[in-house]
Amino acid sequence: MSGRSDSKLLSLKVSDTVGDWVVIKKLGRGGCGTVFEVCTKHANETKHVAMKVESRDLGHNDQLLRAEANILKRMQYSKHVPIFIAAGRTAMFNFLLMELLGKSLSELHKIAPHRQFTMATVLKIALQALNAIRDLHSVYFVHRDIKPGNFASGLKNVNVLYILDFGLSRQFATYDTTTKALKLRKPRARTSFRGTVAYCSINVHKHLEQGRHDDLWSMMYMLIEFITGRLPWKGLNRKETAVIKQTISNRRLLQGCPKQFGVILDYISSLRYHHRPDYDQIENLFIAVIQRRNIDRKAPFEWGDPKAYEYISHVKGPNEKAGVMTAITKQLKKRWQ
Repeated sequence: MSGRSDSKLLSLKVSDTVGDWVVIKKLGRGGCGTVFEVCTKHANETKHVAMKVESRDLGHNDQLLRAEANILKRMQYSKHVPIFIAAGRTAMFNFLLMELLGKSLSELHKIAPHRQFTMATVLKIALQALNAIRDLHSVYFVHRDIKPGNFASGLKNVNVLYILDFGLSRQFATYDTTTKALKLRKPRARTSFRGTVAYCSINVHKHLEQGRHDDLWSMMYMLIEFITGRLPWKGLNRKETAVIKQTISNRRLLQGCPKQFGVILDYISSLRYHHRPDYDQIENLFIAVIQRRNIDRKAPFEWGDPKAYEYISHVKGPNEKAGVMTAITKQLKKRWQ
């Protein structure tokens, strides 16, 4: 990934204004920009939204917000993307205004009991993440950075997942309205590394062009981590991670996971850049596990219990936190597993 510097954005602080919007607080910073919570007042009603910004000092190829705004606008039909509000620029930075969301799956996973979600929660995440990825692919883009930090729960409806951060996305095809045919973009012989080491597919390590199946690989790694608590290569460097991903057996990787996960991995392994994945087949395999385990698909996610999760997130010290997690694990599993 190319280096990105948002040094000038550090001067954007609480109470600063961008047009009609007032900065409330900084929410986070990633490889594709810095996100703030901002608000504005119209007709005595205060509206809070998220504002993502990137420095205009970046090179043209490193300015990603315009492309991200374009994808977000294309996907407004999907219930799995935040509402697009506006995009623009100032003398110092580009900005994107969108619906304010809740915690990311990465944040929720960190405060889950023993850093593991219940199986019921993982399978419901699987269905929504798959549909979010399918919606993105339906507008002819691959995400190229599927990971827990790029999914978030809704702020008002915590049971809806949203896909985020299209800064690394790439268009893989165009639709010819005259011929009514899909024209696939020719894959490059070698590409730069795009993605996150822990979750990217083997193809990314090999510098191959990423297709739709590579997003699904990343999704599966994410789901496996949610069940097992940790991926075998987590924390290793890129080279070490690639070796383990290529040599580890499904039996070891999928310990504790439903057998259908192995079927899905075998299927994804058979796909190539030009293939359109059978999303329905994958969805049906997830549903089969849900039905076999008598899981209520309409039940809330486990983080829908604000008391349990809020208490965990405010406990101080590893020993006390471990004790609290152990104490509520049975309660959570009884309710949602």
